[in-house]
Amino acid sequence: MRKRPLRLLSALALSGGLLLSGTSLASAASAVNINVTLPAVTKTTYSISGIVYNAAGTAGVQSVEVVADSTGFWGTGYSGRANTTASGAYSIAGLLPGSYHLSFYPPRTANLQTGYRGGTSPGYFTTNSDSAAAQTITAASLTARNVRLPNGFKISGKVTRTDGVTAIAGLAVSASGTLGYDATTSDSVGNYVLMGLSPGSYEVDFSNGYTALNFQTGAYYTGNTNKFSTTLHSTVAVTTANVSGINSRIPVGLIVTGYVKTRATTPVPIDGAFVSSNGPTWASAETDASGKFEILGLNPGSYQFSVQADGYQNGSYSSTGPNYWTSNSSSASNVTVTSNVTLPTIKPATATVVTSTGYYISGRVTTTAGASLSDITVNAAATSGYASASTDGFGYYSVGPVPAGTYKLSLGGSYNYPELQNGYYGSASPTYFTSVASSATGIPVSANVTGKNIQIPRGLTIGGVISITGGQACIDCRVAAIRSSDSTFTNAYTDSSGAYKLIGLGTGSYKIEIYGYYATTTSRLLTVSDGYYKSGVTGNYSSTETSATAVAVS
Repeated sequence: MRKRPLRLLSALALSGGLLLSGTSLASAASAVNINVTLPAVTKTTYSISGIVYNAAGTAGVQSVEVVADSTGFWGTGYSGRANTTASGAYSIAGLLPGSYHLSFYPPRTANLQTGYRGGTSPGYFTTNSDSAAAQTITAASLTARNVRLPNGFKISGKVTRTDGVTAIAGLAVSASGTLGYDATTSDSVGNYVLMGLSPGSYEVDFSNGYTALNFQTGAYYTGNTNKFSTTLHSTVAVTTANVSGINSRIPVGLIVTGYVKTRATTPVPIDGAFVSSNGPTWASAETDASGKFEILGLNPGSYQFSVQADGYQNGSYSSTGPNYWTSNSSSASNVTVTSNVTLPTIKPATATVVTSTGYYISGRVTTTAGASLSDITVNAAATSGYASASTDGFGYYSVGPVPAGTYKLSLGGSYNYPELQNGYYGSASPTYFTSVASSATGIPVSANVTGKNIQIPRGLTIGGVISITGGQACIDCRVAAIRSSDSTFTNAYTDSSGAYKLIGLGTGSYKIEIYGYYATTTSRLLTVSDGYYKSGVTGNYSSTETSATAVAVS
């Protein structure tokens, strides 16, 4: 069963929304029997199966990922995938009638080409997506969709330092072309082998990867003695045989070092600061206990360096800024790196911290019967500031510090009290509570404010049963109540009988939305439609929100 994503609506908003219009209104203190029958369609599904063989057709290949993609622009059915068994067999189930392309992704160690079922060769294989043959399902499953995967070609070579002798181990090497890609690392003597490639032209690239190696990043290039360039590349042609001898001499990377320290009279090292380069090569390093950083593997060029550290403002190195630091990225200095560089000590500014200057709003939150409510979130919001706090075990809160201004308090219920309403402080109510954003009372703050006690009432409920065509219960289906005045959103799931109960609702009128799903079995696809509650029609169902019936609770 697959459900749609949650609808993104705020549970509490400090400004009210527009009233829904043009709808009928069903009134009740708490609403029951808000039942809906969702339309459902059951479709027969089919499968595509076959065997993936090696190039000779003598043995099946295990662990090949086989993907069936719909050929329609928007899709003619639900695509699927499967992995081959030890014998090379695959079966992709749950497909609707329509045309599909089959693609095959063998494991790297098999050294077989990646491609599609198509063409007229005995192997029914092609690397060209335009030559993929449509596998069309009408009213029966497709079988014997076999394929032979050709052997892949290899590109191999050796990476050394510029002396041509000293091997580089663990260097990341990759080949990328229009019909293939592979990546590996050089071994202990600098050798590498890229495999599974289809005929075509490839660029061979070299980098440090995620290691602590210190070599420049670039590509195989025949235009110099090192057969390496940081900016240019030569393509390697793979036609009917493996290609060897793609050797490169990789220059040592350039290093930028420095320190990050505090601005104290006697500067203190900042441990764990993150310093990164922005230029021809992206690289980064963290400062150690002495505040030192060392960025390795840089290519020659012009760089800027950013600095991030907990408790400090984000910024960049600046050769002219105070303390060699700036918080404005447009003021960052360009550093020319043609050899190893040591930067002056960078001293970032501390992060802006809310000081104790300001005022507090305090009070107590209880039920309407006077029972303490702990862990209730209380938010104070105004154009001049914002703060949040939670009630303690006795229901007391103190939110702040906030600058002077007029604040509205909103309350978010704890998971411990799902039956209580979310809402606001409202002085017009005897309980000083309102669930309506537009009725929230502004609290002037120019000094500490006390005694803002609030009693939260139990919420109202809306319940019923959700069924699907034929009388089957809609099990574990999501039902949502959306309040007309401010889009407050509450949801629940149906039980094994299709029953649901939306709780903790405030006074108002709500649209009831039900989210459908689809479920597949070996040979069936059940599609259940989304929809809304609409009274007075068959199944109480509407496919559109505009014609839904608003359910009032008060």
